Amino acid sequence: MSIHGVHSFENEDAREWSQAYREMGLPVASSTIDVALGDFRQSNLSASIACRAVAAVEAVTFALGRGSEEARSAFRGAPEADPNAAQALIDKCNEAISAIVGGSGLSAYWTEAAPGQHDAWVAAMDALRARLNGSGAEEQVQVAEPQAAPPATPAPEPRRTTTDASVQEQLADIRNAISSLEADIEVMRQEVREGLIEIAKRVARGSQ
Repeated sequence: MSIHGVHSFENEDAREWSQAYREMGLPVASSTIDVALGDFRQSNLSASIACRAVAAVEAVTFALGRGSEEARSAFRGAPEADPNAAQALIDKCNEAISAIVGGSGLSAYWTEAAPGQHDAWVAAMDALRARLNGSGAEEQVQVAEPQAAPPATPAPEPRRTTTDASVQEQLADIRNAISSLEADIEVMRQEVREGLIEIAKRVARGSQ
């Protein structure tokens, strides 16, 4: 798990989960939230599952037509969701947000972070809850950062003549980058599949 910021998709788990939503739609959001609530009731809601559950709440909010710009980008191309089905998940989503903020590994992570980070994360979760419930809070909370001096304007570089050799080198670099990206995507797909299998097992155990 890698967390980069307080917002919903600023971590690897949420970004990987968004691929599952783009493939399967609203049912995977409902299942993920069920798993998170089950873990919370057993006092075992990890930061990883909490991050995925936050993304699932974002998916429900997105299906209701109240998704953030971040969510619209993450879920672009997802199957069209039934707004009535999404509406039926609102209470469960509110319960999940309360569980994540009140007793999860993700909350503990931000509690131990730099001063002010936990408050910024809670504010981001409050903004998500407001959008979920149609309260009109559309803006994401911005974490205060030191103001850096504007960069100096670089001097214009002299014009260069591109030779055939340099073009071939650039093409080779591009091909290598594409090959590396394809390998990374395959790894992410495998991790998503493993995560979905684990969620499906938990849902099956919970229904027994």
